[in-house]
Amino acid sequence: MLKLAITPITPSIGAIVNNLTLSADLDESTVASIRAALDTHLVLVFPNQDLDAAALRDFTTHFGPVFLHHSDEGVIHSDGVPEVLEMVKKADGSRLFGGSDWHADVTFQRPEAMLSVLHAKEIDCATLRL
Repeated sequence: MLKLAITPITPSIGAIVNNLTLSADLDESTVASIRAALDTHLVLVFPNQDLDAAALRDFTTHFGPVFLHHSDEGVIHSDGVPEVLEMVKKADGSRLFGGSDWHADVTFQRPEAMLSVLHAKEIDCATLRL
């Protein structure tokens, strides 16, 4: 496996991580490197990942137990992988789950989550706000 290439996005927060396939079996050394990068940069971006819901859940389990969100109006659990929620904004501007923007609304749970993992399938760069 290639050594992880970690490139800061800004001096304060965020890094892009390359030379990694998140759907592969990750060894303890690689997971430790990801944790160290997360501790340093707080937000990590893993470009060009083709993950299905199960692979996203499996990657996330390297960092602790995965939260199972309660069923509620508008909550869309991924088919066969209830630990993963689908957050969809339609082209006409209407939204399914997630309110006006992504947010974490279960931070009161104990133990609180260590992290949130988002996997963008399609992004409209014209409306992207960083």
